[in-house]
Amino acid sequence: MTFKETEYPNIIEKLYEMSRQELPMEDIVRETWCLDKRIPLYPGIVAYCMNGILEKTDASNVTEGQYVYIDTGSEKITGRVKSRNNGSLVLSDVTVIQKVPEKAVGTDKIKSIEIMKYNTLEKAWPSLVFDKNKKG
Repeated sequence: MTFKETEYPNIIEKLYEMSRQELPMEDIVRETWCLDKRIPLYPGIVAYCMNGILEKTDASNVTEGQYVYIDTGSEKITGRVKSRNNGSLVLSDVTVIQKVPEKAVGTDKIKSIEIMKYNTLEKAWPSLVFDKNKKG
């Protein structure tokens, strides 16, 4: 059996679909990895469980300590619920997921920078590049 014949490609497909929705991908990938470590021989079950990683609920149902993903319409926010205060959720470890059309970053402010590579297969194993025009 080849990798393509297993159910692992379903996991990759689900991750790709989720990534196109501005979801908290770091958290989703981490939880998917944890699921796979718990049941490594059952990628189909991992892919199925991925549908339940994020669960819609009402703000009144959220309790302290839960990790949440909030979409306000103008912002997408993740964080751990620290407390409830006057009709607000107080979050800790907060990340604001934001997409902007353009941003200038002073090079003197950069501590680390990495570039996204789209030719890793071509560099690592050129004999496996069958369709030279097709990239991910």
